[in-house]
Amino acid sequence: MLGRLYLDAITYHPRSLAAAIDLAGGKLAFGTDHPFDVADPEGGLAAIDATLDGADRERVVAGTARELFGM
Repeated sequence: MLGRLYLDAITYHPRSLAAAIDLAGGKLAFGTDHPFDVADPEGGLAAIDATLDGADRERVVAGTARELFGM
């Protein structure tokens, strides 16, 4: 059942992001928590940048969403 779970990568700390990656693998997406106001989206992206690069970063920032929404 956990294999169908996608996690939101809106976190402000690289260690918590790394823990989410360990749990969900490639099923992680940067979220906006729409319609709720995210206090610091730049901080969330900074944690992603500090933890991932290249194709892994692209997947979290955009690729997972494209896959989920068939884009």
